[in-house]
Amino acid sequence: AIPYKTIYDSLHGHLSLMIEESFDHIRALFGSLADKIVKDFQEGESFRFFNATVQTGSEQEKYIIFDYLTKIFVGLAKEHPLICFLEDMQWADSLSLEFLAYLSHNTSHNRVMLVGCARTEGLADKHPFRLWLRNIGRSGAEILQLQSLSESDVGQMVEAIFPRIVFSPSTIRLLYRETKGNPYFLVEVIRYLIDEKIITFSEGVWRCEELENLTLPRSIVDVVEALLGRLDDELLDIFSKAAVIGEEFSFGLLQKVTRLDEDELLDYIDNGLKGQLIKERDNSSKDEIYGFHHSIIQKVLYSRLNRRSRRALHSQVGEALEKMNRSNPNKVAGELGYHFHYSGVYQKSFKYNLEAGLRAWRAHSIDEAQRFFAWSEEAAGKLGFLPESDEPEEEPTPEDFRQTAELTLTYGQILINVGKLELAQKELENALELGKRLKDELLQAKTYNALAELNEASSQYQLAVDYCNKAILIADKLGDKTIKAASTCFIGTAYDRLGQYDEAISAFKQAIEIAKDLPGSVSNATARRELAFTLIRRGSYKEALTLASEALRLSQGSNDQLNEMIARSIMGQIYFNQGDLKKASEYYETALKMASQLDRRRGQAIELFNIGEVHRTQGHYRQAIDCIQRSLEISREVGERQYEALAKFSLGLIYQATDSLNQAFETLNQALQQQRDVSNKSAETFALLALAEIHLERKNYEETEFLAKQANELADKLGNPTLSWQAHFLNARLFIIAEKIEEACDELRVSVGTIEAMCDQLSGDVDRQTFLADKHDVYDLLTELMEKQ
Repeated sequence: AIPYKTIYDSLHGHLSLMIEESFDHIRALFGSLADKIVKDFQEGESFRFFNATVQTGSEQEKYIIFDYLTKIFVGLAKEHPLICFLEDMQWADSLSLEFLAYLSHNTSHNRVMLVGCARTEGLADKHPFRLWLRNIGRSGAEILQLQSLSESDVGQMVEAIFPRIVFSPSTIRLLYRETKGNPYFLVEVIRYLIDEKIITFSEGVWRCEELENLTLPRSIVDVVEALLGRLDDELLDIFSKAAVIGEEFSFGLLQKVTRLDEDELLDYIDNGLKGQLIKERDNSSKDEIYGFHHSIIQKVLYSRLNRRSRRALHSQVGEALEKMNRSNPNKVAGELGYHFHYSGVYQKSFKYNLEAGLRAWRAHSIDEAQRFFAWSEEAAGKLGFLPESDEPEEEPTPEDFRQTAELTLTYGQILINVGKLELAQKELENALELGKRLKDELLQAKTYNALAELNEASSQYQLAVDYCNKAILIADKLGDKTIKAASTCFIGTAYDRLGQYDEAISAFKQAIEIAKDLPGSVSNATARRELAFTLIRRGSYKEALTLASEALRLSQGSNDQLNEMIARSIMGQIYFNQGDLKKASEYYETALKMASQLDRRRGQAIELFNIGEVHRTQGHYRQAIDCIQRSLEISREVGERQYEALAKFSLGLIYQATDSLNQAFETLNQALQQQRDVSNKSAETFALLALAEIHLERKNYEETEFLAKQANELADKLGNPTLSWQAHFLNARLFIIAEKIEEACDELRVSVGTIEAMCDQLSGDVDRQTFLADKHDVYDLLTELMEKQ
């Protein structure tokens, strides 16, 4: 850097304006220095003149210049407090740093504040700025060490940059993992993703494609290359091999890969530590563990290797790691799977990635499980284990097919959880084909249940029932109660969605009976919380709360986070339907947090909708629209047709409440058609009632009666008391318009009677007034009509 250039620039703009406005003002502030300041800082070639006067090797002359510049800062501070902000101080020359220390010391009693920022990663221990920082710290300057952003901070920063964006939690985790929360790196990566059209803007929303890996933008690579450029080739070669091992590596493994003796490798390690390339990790093992100073250093070093070298080194690392853990290689299955995948050793890649995927799945690490299963399946395809594979060189064994079936079944279930339904269908079809090839009926039954879950998720409820019945036939033949309980529970869920509540309740009770003697049965908790959900529709809140609480307790006891999340959501539904919005919101928020942690996109869509419904009921329409729009976007993304339709319905109600009747009418009509498409009879009835209300408000009485008739028929068939009292309330108002007051009173009495019966079913912690808060119109209208009579 040119000595004093940054200091000069910080003063020049302000002083040149002052000189132009009034020389007398300059003289008043700076006295005898005024003439020199005019020569040094007026517009034109002033810096060349200034630079020529300060180039001297004399120590005495240096301090004369320091004093001159300091007096300028002090003079400017006479009028107003002065803050001098200096960016990227790590690039400052030694002379400028020395002057800043002098300025800091000699303006401690003036209204001058110096604020500087610098990036210290990658600076050697003896770098001029590091030495200066230590000295300035001892002289009383305050040094603030900024911490990296947390994963949550990264998410908030993304939301702050983009007012509305659809980002999956896995993408946020990837951004955090790759940038380690460095704000500069994060912004550069986001800029790169926009340039590459990976983040795009359409229909008022920013969207980011699903990311499995991240390519580093050139701007970040250049920062790292500047650091690497100061290191010798031998050192870079050693740490390029370390980069193949990963972000962290042990001394012992690196020694086996490099084939260096201990002392020689220690020298390289010491140089890497001094050069800020690596740092020592705290660990309890006997072998020292090191990590790259930043994950991006590892990525840049890795990218320097050609493809053949990488493949050979991955194989070398995998073999060494396997030998080092020969007594129990599965404990490092993830690392072995990674190295054998990238080395193209397919048999070992299949084996270890399958094991790593199963371990990740059991630990609810969905991102990792997906990655390991994808690698294992790729290897299975290369080895000819999949039904659609080309004929392999060696005939696969039955055990090969059995492991592949387990892989495709579990991978399919994971894909259902994250909403990738088309990919899940393919995996489950492969699992079923392999089960038939192996004549493994238990595997076939498990796959039928998984296919039932898939079809329930895509609103194909009758298909879900058909698959469950196939599974039950096999379960009865094998005497397998676990399979039968799960299948019976799925049948109940499908009947609930079809609006066949009696059949649903019967199926759930059967599932509970079958599962009651099965230790740790997932179906026991699942059937209880699903039965609770159906009972909500019947207005049996007290019984629903008991069952949902039992399901929550069973889920927590077995550490089943997915069932716990759904149980909490259903607890929220129970309180929401009773009018206790505070408790409902608490349960929904917890469920949303769990859905995000589990990366369950479908769950996120459901909980965002539920939270939006709380806001809508409270009249907080802006917050409601935000939540429901996000739910709608995720529902479309994952193929969740039921909640896509529900979100449309809720938006229609908001438009209706805000007097946007045309928009409400259009949106509710779309919702009605979608509810019919997915056979959600309960939601269809609510949509019919909402549309009838709009026609009633517009005095389209014929249309109102037509829709009311359909709603009444469905409400009677479903036996849903909430739908029932609302339908009779609508009928009463139609009778009033027709001047049939007696008939109107009869309808209102039915409404009141239904509501009173629901009050008898309230859970003990919800009072009557809370439940009746949105139902006073029914009572008031009946009272008014009776008084008139």
